[in-house]
Amino acid sequence: MPRDDSAALGGGGHGDALGEVNGYRLAWSGRASPWTEGAASAPVPAADAGTARPIEIAWVQPLGLVSLAVTNFIRRILTLGAYDFWGRTEVRRRLWSAVRIEGEPLTYHGTGRELCTGFLIVFAIVMVPLLIGSFLIAGFYGGNPIAIGVFQAIAFLVIAYLTGVGVHRAQRYRLSRTAWRGIRGGLDGNAFAYGWVHLWTLLCIPATLGWIAPWRTTRLQSLIANGMHLGSLPVRFEARSASLYGPFAVLWFTMTIGAFLGTALFGAVAAGIVEGYDPVRDAKTDAYLRTVVGGLAIAFMVAGYLLYLVLSAWYQARVINHFASATRFGQARLSCRASAIGLAWIGVSNALILAAGAVAAVAVMAAIAIPIALVLNQTLPAWSSVALQLAPFAAIIAIAALGILTPVTQARYNRYIVERMAIVGPVDLAAVAQSHGAGADRGEGLSQAFDIDGY
Repeated sequence: MPRDDSAALGGGGHGDALGEVNGYRLAWSGRASPWTEGAASAPVPAADAGTARPIEIAWVQPLGLVSLAVTNFIRRILTLGAYDFWGRTEVRRRLWSAVRIEGEPLTYHGTGRELCTGFLIVFAIVMVPLLIGSFLIAGFYGGNPIAIGVFQAIAFLVIAYLTGVGVHRAQRYRLSRTAWRGIRGGLDGNAFAYGWVHLWTLLCIPATLGWIAPWRTTRLQSLIANGMHLGSLPVRFEARSASLYGPFAVLWFTMTIGAFLGTALFGAVAAGIVEGYDPVRDAKTDAYLRTVVGGLAIAFMVAGYLLYLVLSAWYQARVINHFASATRFGQARLSCRASAIGLAWIGVSNALILAAGAVAAVAVMAAIAIPIALVLNQTLPAWSSVALQLAPFAAIIAIAALGILTPVTQARYNRYIVERMAIVGPVDLAAVAQSHGAGADRGEGLSQAFDIDGY
């Protein structure tokens, strides 16, 4: 997916480098529903009392992720997607517990019911009105392109704005449902103000040809990080975007040149394939040529995506390391040693793992469906006819299965970041009291509704 920089690199959403993957979700007490209560200061173990010293961060590989991924996929299929909220929750619990701070695991206490409730509420008050509006516009102004265009523009602005609101609320929810030694974190700030910044900076991306991206990423991360707190200890984020523009310029020019050369190469190859083709004289080969050219286009897009993962790794590493060093709490700060080579390897190998999961799912489906199709339709003269009948179902299964191994890829990315993350400087745990603020009481419905939730 072409990901929004703010979501991918630290502003919330898909793979948040600082708020999501580095063991920095320090949150929530283990008692029943403490986010609805005024919590007292959490006791700190005696060994830590009055001691200011460096804090160790480690990763312990969670077990059973492949079996969990397959089980979640099957349950989603059987429940027509309804199990997604509970499956997502179980994945989070395992990924959270893999992060150890001072030898103690993080724990996640959110529930699938909360995620489902939040989604249903947002679907009812946001998505349903948009769907009804689209039908009404089509019914009353079906032949008026201006009316349809105005409605589509308004719908885009509403969705873009609420996407930003959803990112902020999703971060708040996840922080409030995480625990470490009884100390919970949280996120203050105004989600609607965050949504406004998310919207207007998004609209500036085309006007600036993308050059606002480093500033936008930094600004959005600042709004998130400066609202975070570990118990009573606030987080400070002091990054500037100037140092990101060098790596971004390299990425921008290489991707622009690569897109131009890739388009030219595809055009030349496609022209060579169809050279001398007469659609009247060679009507029988029309479907074949369309299939070949379509497959070639898909191959070029896949190659382009893999190339992007490699070329963007240097910029992403600079963003992650820069944001980590700019994140401080008390006398301590974060530090990260992510490298371009490491991120490129993680990105490409994760993409191949997801593709392998989709291929495996299609293969299993074919092994089950082809014999059934042959038994039920014995008049089929050839395997090609069976393949044509099953092709639409295979495509649907492949698309649905692209995320089947997502827990595995998330764990690989998280492990890479956590193992290179450190807290530099002393932290006095005895001075950190439990926060009295209430966490979000529902799941991140907006982020779920617009599918921008990283986990």
